[in-house]
Amino acid sequence: MRLLLGRGTRRYLAGLAAGIVFIAGCSSGQSVPSGGPGSGLAPSSNTAAFSMSGMPPQGFAPDTCTKPKILKVCLRPGGSVKLGLKLTCHKHSVTVSCGKVTWSTKMSHAGLKGTFKPNPGNPTIETVTATKSTPKGHYSQTISYRCSALKDCKGSAKGAVWVI
Repeated sequence: MRLLLGRGTRRYLAGLAAGIVFIAGCSSGQSVPSGGPGSGLAPSSNTAAFSMSGMPPQGFAPDTCTKPKILKVCLRPGGSVKLGLKLTCHKHSVTVSCGKVTWSTKMSHAGLKGTFKPNPGNPTIETVTATKSTPKGHYSQTISYRCSALKDCKGSAKGAVWVI
């Protein structure tokens, strides 16, 4: 028997058997451990990772204060500024579609407002406006998202809003 099963064939059969056991465990309704940071495990099919990044919209050149990559915008009282946003979804370390993405924001000052166009949309452009009575200062916003393509696809990121 050992003569018939060479070293490569034995590894193949051992791998095949392990794969069958893994598939059987998945189909029985048992959850497969999912990997987290530092766990040494690859993410299971039930986990997803999300990343949001700021980017300047086409035709918009940010001033030296505005830094889209860290979600920081600067504007004057009574002014507005645009910030491009994109949500990237990953499953099994592979970039996948996020589906329909809906955006919202909560500002730390009542004189600030954020709107998204398109909403839903990915990528989208957020327009941040400040009333004329908004005092100069450093404020923040929390940009939240929900997407339809993956389970538990929701989250938020903090951004800086400077009225200068």
